[in-house]
Amino acid sequence: MKKKIFLALLSFSYPLLQGCYPGWQTVKIEPSVVNQPCVLQGKMEVCKSVDSNCEIWFKKRATKVDANTISIETYDEVSFGRYYNCQPGFPPYKKLRFSKEDYTQGSNTVTGQAFLRQRGGGVVTCAGNTVIMYPNNLYFLAKRNGSPEVEINDESSFMEKSTQCDATGNFEFSNIQNGEWVIETTVGWDVPEIIRIGYYYSIHTNRQGGLMRKEITVRSNEKNRFIISNTSE
Repeated sequence: MKKKIFLALLSFSYPLLQGCYPGWQTVKIEPSVVNQPCVLQGKMEVCKSVDSNCEIWFKKRATKVDANTISIETYDEVSFGRYYNCQPGFPPYKKLRFSKEDYTQGSNTVTGQAFLRQRGGGVVTCAGNTVIMYPNNLYFLAKRNGSPEVEINDESSFMEKSTQCDATGNFEFSNIQNGEWVIETTVGWDVPEIIRIGYYYSIHTNRQGGLMRKEITVRSNEKNRFIISNTSE
């Protein structure tokens, strides 16, 4: 089963951009194309660039799918771009709607554990923290990021699950349908830091760790246990 940890998301950087991209400079970037005369082109793509050149990367990629407009949203320093061909006379692009067609079967139990291993060898878990689970699709990604392109409804809210890590960092969800999902939680700890200010010293805390996110596939008649960590499973 193929599993991905959020920190291992495929990254693209500006030096990888090669070849000819005619007209890429004229590609527009819009926060939303809802109710604009646009047609969705190609697939959503992901960019995490240390050079902050994701906009250029998306513009050049747009020329490969005959798009002249891009809608970009950023989630935890990772940018998600969608490509559109927007022309007068096209039908207005409507808000994203939730469809549960891919999540209509199965009543599975999903279990797991979330932890981070410190450099010194210590282990910190998500004990006491909230764990959420939601379908891994464009609708929920946009919804959780507060996108204006999302149509909110009660049916989609029902698909968002929440539980809590126990004292050892374990969690469990019940009645989960087959399909692609995302699990998110936080693992963090404070590191004391002594700062000198003139003749005085001050003790501050430096927060370590943070959000952990994993994409999973849930299937009937399988174990459906997932480890979210910075170590190999």
